[in-house]
Amino acid sequence: MNKYYLFFSLILLSTELFSNIVESAMVIEENVEVGIKTDVISVPKPVDHLKSENPKNTIDKDEMLFFGEDRIQGEFLAYKDSKSFHWKHFDVKDSIVFSSKNIQTVKCSKYKTLSDKNNISKIYLTNGDQIIGKIVSMNEDILQIETWYAGVLKINRPMIKNIFPNSNKKDTVYSGFSPEDDWMQSAGRTNKWKKTSKGYISKGNSGYLSRNVDLPDNSRIDIDLSWKNQIYMTIYLYNDSHSRGNAYSIEISGDYVNFNYHSRNSSRNRVDQHYISNFYRRGKAKLTLLTNKSERKVMLLLDGNLVKSYKDSMNKEFMGKGRNLTFYNPNSYPVLIKSLKVQEWDGQMPNVKSMGGKASKNDVIFLANKDKISGSVLKIAEGTILLKSEFANLSVPMDRVIKLQLSSDNKALARRNADDIKATFSHGGKITIDVEKIIDGMIFGKSENFGLIECKLEAFKQLDFNLYDDRWLEKEKDEESF
Repeated sequence: MNKYYLFFSLILLSTELFSNIVESAMVIEENVEVGIKTDVISVPKPVDHLKSENPKNTIDKDEMLFFGEDRIQGEFLAYKDSKSFHWKHFDVKDSIVFSSKNIQTVKCSKYKTLSDKNNISKIYLTNGDQIIGKIVSMNEDILQIETWYAGVLKINRPMIKNIFPNSNKKDTVYSGFSPEDDWMQSAGRTNKWKKTSKGYISKGNSGYLSRNVDLPDNSRIDIDLSWKNQIYMTIYLYNDSHSRGNAYSIEISGDYVNFNYHSRNSSRNRVDQHYISNFYRRGKAKLTLLTNKSERKVMLLLDGNLVKSYKDSMNKEFMGKGRNLTFYNPNSYPVLIKSLKVQEWDGQMPNVKSMGGKASKNDVIFLANKDKISGSVLKIAEGTILLKSEFANLSVPMDRVIKLQLSSDNKALARRNADDIKATFSHGGKITIDVEKIIDGMIFGKSENFGLIECKLEAFKQLDFNLYDDRWLEKEKDEESF
């Protein structure tokens, strides 16, 4: 009898406790709903809790890439003794020191863009470097340029290949791709394009990738493409939709390139077609599209060479009604858009191979009116080039010059050094520096091109290290096969 009594007593006690718990919970919920203040138990944080110094999306992050696929975000602090990287991770109390031997790239988040573009020239060196600055003077030995990032640089004339005066007159309106890009995909087909560290890759057919890049009336569009097996790609220009709208298009189909116009109320209308022998077998291409809205013209350049100039003679008005740029892949062959840049275009043909790219024993000046003058440049001073020609000494204003190609005689090439880095400017161009150290926002180093240099880190968006390591070649092969 005692056993049964004890058993039922426990059941009643448990039931009563459960009822009290439920009732208390209902009271708490009820009180919260009507706004009655209830006691809240406050649990303190652990004493050794580390607060993140980098709340998400509030601080720009640098990024360090290692050979392979590893990467880390944070803040680049210093590079010392050509051996060690000092790095700050926002969730780690102390700085981290990395060995330099496996570091590939540092992407800098605090770079500044060039604000004053007046009288800016771009200088191409024999080792492939591209330096920008305002030309102060040039004599038989030295070119002096004034820069905002390193003061006055004195470049040895034998190291100079070409000079492009006033090369930054026109603005870049879009340069991609960045993590913040708001490219859109067509509704219901958001898995047709995938963004990777290499760019955008098409993953399936019938996928649109589109963005309002605010295409200027006269624009230059540079696109770097790679593909496997075959290529079918349509590039819509001045589109007023994020799929197929009122627009012009360059349609690549194997070895054929079609120029079309589109409207919402009708199908594609072909204006012109051009054949490029074995184009699809190339596997990659750098396309440049030059547009002239008033003349309804689009010019196509392939790897710097003019392929075709298309003109819409079928319509009296410009058929593109928007400012969007749209990519469309109609089938399952993958295409990689590696890079994209949109600029205003001044109507002049780019400085490509057709502009007298062959080496010459004379200095050659290419003028804006497409004339050219050969001779020997004696000096540059006060915005004027003094040229000794076969007939007389000529003074040529710099603002009339598109390109100055210096003589191939007595050219020199900077030697490679184990501590060379490649620094990419925020506004385009790059410079090779035999680096000593990077500290306190400054890069210290030297080069046979211009001697000792101290330049601001904020001028660069990317730094590449271990330039002559074979792993760079492996990376390029991987990108080509994507």
